[in-house]
Amino acid sequence: MLVFPVSLATAAGDTDIRDLRQGVLALQQVRARIGHELSGLQGDGRLTTVERRETRLFLAFLLARIREDCRRLLAAGGGPAVAGLDCPAGGAALPGQGSTAARTSGEEVELLDRQLASGLAEFDDMLLAEEQRLAARVPRQGESAGGRDGGGPAGSGFGGGKGEGRAPGGGQGAQAGGDSGPAAGAGQAAESGARRSGTGAGTAASGGRPPDAGSMAADDDIVARQLREAAEKETDPELKKRLWEEYRKYKAQR
Repeated sequence: MLVFPVSLATAAGDTDIRDLRQGVLALQQVRARIGHELSGLQGDGRLTTVERRETRLFLAFLLARIREDCRRLLAAGGGPAVAGLDCPAGGAALPGQGSTAARTSGEEVELLDRQLASGLAEFDDMLLAEEQRLAARVPRQGESAGGRDGGGPAGSGFGGGKGEGRAPGGGQGAQAGGDSGPAAGAGQAAESGARRSGTGAGTAASGGRPPDAGSMAADDDIVARQLREAAEKETDPELKKRLWEEYRKYKAQR
């Protein structure tokens, strides 16, 4: 099970709060962009069934990370720390608590804790189910080279040529023929897929890429692969750095 830190080891200073806020904004930007591209590609019928499931799984992971950082911000600085952020806690009040505005920071943290626990359980179930599906497909990989189940071309920015033949480790998606997984859209608009082949290698060498990223990728699961591919494709230096940080954290926790 994926476990995020439940509490801050020490009281966060202004720098820590600022860094957490920037992290939330970066993850929200990546999630919004991938969600937008997913909607467009689904409408065009250019995604395979596996790509749709994997992308929804990645979006669920990003939402869980956003919830955790929002919870940490509330715990560290109260309401002012999350001012202006679209934190998931800003919804309806807990039963019997009245309006959201009337809740204390402690109650907001409690609500986020509940949302986070529920979201992580859902994420773990989704990840397990998807890896089981992909594991069941492995014996049939040789049936067709690079076959897809009706998805779009490799240049669409989501997935490329591997379709449902990806192994759970995820290494194939980023290696053979320059293809990449659903998270490739995090670095560029879907229609710019024609430029993908020259993007990853040119940008991955900078912006916080771990020196041992190559060896780390050997046992990537679905989410780790998508984080790595998104970081490799990202052109915005700050977002690239954040994605590599998320990749390192995720690998350490798995």
